[in-house]
Amino acid sequence: MGSIVLDLAVGLLAGFVVLSLLVNGVVLGYSSILALRARFLWAYLRDHLGGGADRDGRTWHPKGMWGFLTHLAFGADSRPRFNPLPASSPPPPGGEGSPGTALTDLFYERLSTIDRPRNGRTGIERIVPAQFADAMTELVHGHGGPERMVEKLRGDRSPFATTMDTMWQRASGDAERFHHGMEEWFTRQMLLLEELFHRYHRRATLLTALFFTLFFAVDSLEYVQAIIDDNALRAQLAADGGIPPATLQQICRETPTDPALCLAESLRSPAVIDLFAHSPIRTTFGPDLATFHWSPTTWWTRLTTPGHLPGYLLTFAALAIGSTFWWNVVLSLIGMRAEKK
Repeated sequence: MGSIVLDLAVGLLAGFVVLSLLVNGVVLGYSSILALRARFLWAYLRDHLGGGADRDGRTWHPKGMWGFLTHLAFGADSRPRFNPLPASSPPPPGGEGSPGTALTDLFYERLSTIDRPRNGRTGIERIVPAQFADAMTELVHGHGGPERMVEKLRGDRSPFATTMDTMWQRASGDAERFHHGMEEWFTRQMLLLEELFHRYHRRATLLTALFFTLFFAVDSLEYVQAIIDDNALRAQLAADGGIPPATLQQICRETPTDPALCLAESLRSPAVIDLFAHSPIRTTFGPDLATFHWSPTTWWTRLTTPGHLPGYLLTFAALAIGSTFWWNVVLSLIGMRAEKK
C-alpha cells in the first residue's frame, strides 16, 4: 500500500512539475523575446511624460489583456531607439532640445549610459527612482526652471505637467525637496506599474495553462488511474505467479500475437509519458527515426467527452497554482529549502 501511495505522489508531482514548467517557460519566453517588460515600462512613460500617441492614434499603454498580448507585443514599439552616446550634461539653461523632441526621449538620453540594445531599441526595463529624479532635475534646469518646464509640458498636452506643478508647489521653491518629491512619486508609480504587469503576466499564465491542458487533453484523474495500473502491473510481474492471462490479454488487445513485445512496450512507457500522448500532433520514436502522427479527430473526440471534464479542471487548477509552488514541493521533498523572495 505504501508503495502505491508513494508512486502516486511521485507520479502526480512529476506530471505537474513538467507541465507547469512548460507553461512557465512559454510565458517567460514570450515575454523575454518580445521585451514585454521594457515595452510596458516605456509605454507608461510615453503616456504620462509625453510622447504622443502611437502610429494608430491610440495610447501606448495596453487596454486590457488582449492589448497586452497583441498591441503591446506587436504594435508600435514604445521603446526609444538605442543611443550609446550620453546626453550633453548639463544642457544650457533655457535650452529645450531639438524641436519636437518628447520629454520621454529627453529623459532616455540621460539613461543611455546604462543601456544595452535590444533589436535597435533600449533594453532598459527597470529604472531606479533616484535616477528618474536626477534626470528630471537636470531637464528642469535645462528648460529654465520648473515654471517654464510646466509650460512646455502643458503645450505638449503632457499629463505630467500637473504632477510636476503640484510637486513644485509643495516643495515651496526648495530644489532638494522637489528632487525628493520626484523620487517618491516615481517610487509609487513603479510599484503600481509592477503590480499591474504581474497581473497581466498572471493572466497570461492562466491562458497558457488552459491552452496546454486542452492541447494535450490532460485528464489528471485518468493519469492517477494509469499510475495505479502501472504499479499493479509491475507488482504482478514481480510476484511469483506472474501476470494473469486475462490481464495480459487486456493490455495486449492491440497486438495479441506478440504479448512479450506488447508487455515490453508497456513497461518502458511510464504513465507520465502518456500525458503527452493525446495531443493532435504527437511523435513516436522508433529504432531508426521519429514518426509524427496527426490525429485531430481522435483528439477532438477525447476533448469533448464529458467524462474527461473533471480531470481537465483538476489539471488546469494544478497548473494555475504555478511552477514555483510545485518546484518548492520538490525541493522540500529532497531536503532543500526554497529561496524566499
